[in-house]
Amino acid sequence: MMTELVTTKIKYRPISGVETQVAGENLLRYWIEGKKISLRKIESVYREEANDPRASGISHMVINGNLHRTPDGSLEGPMWGSYVTNNEELGGYWTGRFHGYFYNNGTFQFDAYGNGGGAFKGQRIRLHSTSGDSAQSIFEGYIQETCT
Repeated sequence: MMTELVTTKIKYRPISGVETQVAGENLLRYWIEGKKISLRKIESVYREEANDPRASGISHMVINGNLHRTPDGSLEGPMWGSYVTNNEELGGYWTGRFHGYFYNNGTFQFDAYGNGGGAFKGQRIRLHSTSGDSAQSIFEGYIQETCT
């Protein structure tokens, strides 16, 4: 469990939560070359629920990846993309990028970095997310605030 860290001008608030897929991927943008599968601009929507309400909301993700078939026929490889998470209740949003890896057992993990807008302007968010064997993943990280 992370604890709150305060420097002279910046405060780091720990966050954790659950991300659940609410709309499937649009898999119309992919191609196969032998054992390699390239994914480009795959769109997906997730609901974020966190212990800090600023990290909750609806995320629209654009996913890219270069996957390859393993000897057992499953897929694995690097993935990256961008996201926008809207929190209409608080009037803020996050925009950012992520990168990670999709493993041959169907799980993934990624790191995300974002900047706040609207009510979250001037704040930054950083997350590390890991998936299980369902359409749900868990994340933890922090929101960086500027102290006044």
